[in-house]
Amino acid sequence: MLKPDDPAFGELIAKIRDVASSRYVEDPFHQPGHFLKSETGLRFEELKPDDQIDLLNVSVDWDHYKDRGMSTAQAGIIFSNRDGKPQEKWLDGIFDEAALERWKVESFKAMVEDSKNSPYYFEEMDGDWLQWSELSAAAKLQHIVLDAAISGVGFEPFGEMVKNTIGDVGDAVLRVVLDSQKKLHAIAKLFPDDGRTEPTPLVEQVKDLRDSVSALETREDERRQGREKLFEGISDVLDGKPPARWLEGARALHDILRGDQPKQQESKTQERGGREI
Repeated sequence: MLKPDDPAFGELIAKIRDVASSRYVEDPFHQPGHFLKSETGLRFEELKPDDQIDLLNVSVDWDHYKDRGMSTAQAGIIFSNRDGKPQEKWLDGIFDEAALERWKVESFKAMVEDSKNSPYYFEEMDGDWLQWSELSAAAKLQHIVLDAAISGVGFEPFGEMVKNTIGDVGDAVLRVVLDSQKKLHAIAKLFPDDGRTEPTPLVEQVKDLRDSVSALETREDERRQGREKLFEGISDVLDGKPPARWLEGARALHDILRGDQPKQQESKTQERGGREI
């Protein structure tokens, strides 16, 4: 979690102040909603709420600050404070453990409720895609525990949500399920962001990593074979010659690699009257 005395916190404050104190005009070369700074444009607070959120999201490198310790809950509180609070109050609560925990729980509940009311389809345990109301209890549990791991909530709100959604399930089982999913989520976060809006299955991430490593190993093998051939060529050129003539051999190898030998032969032919001797 980002701390008050962390230099990154001071940088974040300065960046947010810069965004909130600037004026903006719509970028004519992009779709509506893209803005550029302009001394004659609208003040930040005069923009539509959705445009304010988008502008704050793209103007601040949130991933940079997360890499330096800022939690998802801290970033979430900043965006929540933006709605209805003056700019100097946007950072209120980001160091308050109780406020951060409340935000995690509310975010988790909102994610599950969004799934329940979503018109989209979700993956069933057998690989089929169904709407939420058609999912089995096991599939619903799988999606709920993933939301819990992403939100970082504790066992109590997770257990309550499961019981309210699919019925009574043993606490011991739920604790094992939540703990396992949190560990998998922590492992998945070690992989680079692939740009997907939905979480990438860990199996796919491991497979992609394995393929990348395999490609690197193949390229390294090709480089190694190339070096071996080069050294074999050097050995052939210098083999049997005294050290005094090694420089001559090295020059000959250089000419071969550059493809100069045919030109030299052609030059000698011209010097000898246009016919080979």
